[in-house]
Amino acid sequence: MPLTHRDHASALVFATGHGRDGVPFSSAGVPQAGGKTVAIYMGLAQAPRITRDLIDAGHADDTPVALIENGTRPDQKVSTGLLADLPRLALQHGSGPTLLIIGTVVRLSRYWGDAPETAAISALAAE
Repeated sequence: MPLTHRDHASALVFATGHGRDGVPFSSAGVPQAGGKTVAIYMGLAQAPRITRDLIDAGHADDTPVALIENGTRPDQKVSTGLLADLPRLALQHGSGPTLLIIGTVVRLSRYWGDAPETAAISALAAE
């Protein structure tokens, strides 16, 4: 997916889901909503807190999200949905290292709307 597609995002913000020594995601670094894509590394376990913090910062609860585990590898797994559903998606997704992408660019992904199983199969078929 194009993280900075000119019709959707003019900025890309990288954050970590876990700070030093396992300290959880901090709302102090949460970007304000609008015109950007947010990429959160290793954020799966912090999905409920990340969701709450992003919504509190003004991100709409219907903002598209993607969860990407083992990106670009043959065993890649992708789940997509809405920010309000991120905690549930995270529970269903799995437990491996996962990148969270939050922003309207997710709608441009070939995985948008796919069930997690379908997305994983689609990734393997594309190889």
